[in-house]
Amino acid sequence: MKKTRVSAHQPVQEAIYDLFIHVVDTALFLANITTFKPTEANFSYQINADAAGILTNCSMTLKLDGLTVLAKMNMQSGVDHETATIESSKGIATVTDLETLTKDSASGQLSSSLAGWTPMLTRRGFEPLINEFIHSLSDRAYDNPVSPASSVLSHQLCQLMLDGTVS
Repeated sequence: MKKTRVSAHQPVQEAIYDLFIHVVDTALFLANITTFKPTEANFSYQINADAAGILTNCSMTLKLDGLTVLAKMNMQSGVDHETATIESSKGIATVTDLETLTKDSASGQLSSSLAGWTPMLTRRGFEPLINEFIHSLSDRAYDNPVSPASSVLSHQLCQLMLDGTVS
């Protein structure tokens, strides 16, 4: 999962918890990870800031059996852009800016996009997420679409980056 910004100026901690945590959340969700015990062997990260303490870029890597999860953010890339890519033995699927899905496989490439008049809240995923959450509150048999354990894990991993430690 990768997010880039044109020229964002946020202190490191603010940028990690305001923007990067969503990159981590999405990466964990796509990899179906709700539990992870970080060690020096399976968890690494990098934070780069300018002399004023403004985040320029950061990354986090999680290594599990047969799976590597990479979350990256560049705050000075010159373009606002988000991509989520899943690579497997069946091919590569990429979602770009939450609007276009491209699937590459040995048989070719398929691409689909949202309709041009799709409302912004739907386009960015807020409307479906809010509807799913409300449904989970009104129907106790319905699971919350976002695992609370995954949300806690995202916060823990971001805090480990900020603390400069691995437990």
